[in-house]
Amino acid sequence: MEAVTITGYNDVPQDDEQSLLRALARQPLGVAMEASGRDSQFYIGGVFCGSCGASLGHGARAPTAAVGYGSSKGIDYVIVKEAT
Repeated sequence: MEAVTITGYNDVPQDDEQSLLRALARQPLGVAMEASGRDSQFYIGGVFCGSCGASLGHGARAPTAAVGYGSSKGIDYVIVKEAT
């Protein structure tokens, strides 16, 4: 098995969608999501259009990674996967 070494990192500015998409076009990103709300607790698939909270201290899903993005029927989205 080949070893991997992390040699650095860059922060993506909060609430800067264009910076997020530019960074995501290069590589997957580690992300945090507030997931304590009812909408996220009962999410079962597809593009999530529910409301998100603003307190990462409670209900944050970790670890998660943004792995891609796209647009469908006029709705832009980011693909996020949870580690299992």
